[in-house]
Amino acid sequence: MLRAFLIACSFFTILPTPGLKGHEEWHERAMYYFALAMPLVGFIIGLIWALCFAVILKLNFNFVLKGVLMELMAFMITGGIHMDGLMDTCDAIFSRKDRETRLNILHDTHTGAFAVMGCVFIILLKSALFAEIFYRLNNLNFNLIAALICTPLFARLGMAIYFNSMPYAKRGITTSLGEQRDRKHSIYLIILACVIAALNIYLGNYALPLAWLIIFLLWRFICFNIFGGIAGDLLGAFAEISESILILSIAAGM
Repeated sequence: MLRAFLIACSFFTILPTPGLKGHEEWHERAMYYFALAMPLVGFIIGLIWALCFAVILKLNFNFVLKGVLMELMAFMITGGIHMDGLMDTCDAIFSRKDRETRLNILHDTHTGAFAVMGCVFIILLKSALFAEIFYRLNNLNFNLIAALICTPLFARLGMAIYFNSMPYAKRGITTSLGEQRDRKHSIYLIILACVIAALNIYLGNYALPLAWLIIFLLWRFICFNIFGGIAGDLLGAFAEISESILILSIAAGM
């Protein structure tokens, strides 16, 4: 389990992972727990989000600049891996081609116009939403800290459920990582989602679990109907889109 966490951490973040020697560490036993390790990575990212938010809040800057800095930190911690998936997904979806062509576009390394537009839109949106939170915030409270931690946690939890339960739309790195997946792990992930949702409802963050559930079901529907399953780029796109929606729900609830 620890090995699976380190692999997931090295894959989804820029955090140092001591002890990993490379792909030879991706053995069957470690990859068996890969999906279960993804929410833990989301929790670590969430802690970093909360810490960065608290530090930026203390800076004597305009709220707009604070929002941009917060988005920059959120972007840097993942090394842009999810943004890459979002860009490829934008090119594929808005190409309006058949399923096979869209899957080929996901695999294509070239960057199209829709990819650039999607990237710019998400960065502007998340920066503006963070700025709105800074603008509305009077005092940093536990509820907001919990919501900030749960935003990337919810995003990776959704990725883990997709990864462990949905058919793969095409062969690639996602297929290789998921060869040892166990469908019963999806039950554990769903239970964890329910626990986190209940915690947020108890804290008064009602909109957060509701927003996550809506975007989770909607993206699942899109992946099935447009691509026939899940792929690495689609997981990355979900992370970026779900985080944006969840940050929006935080700002709307303030």
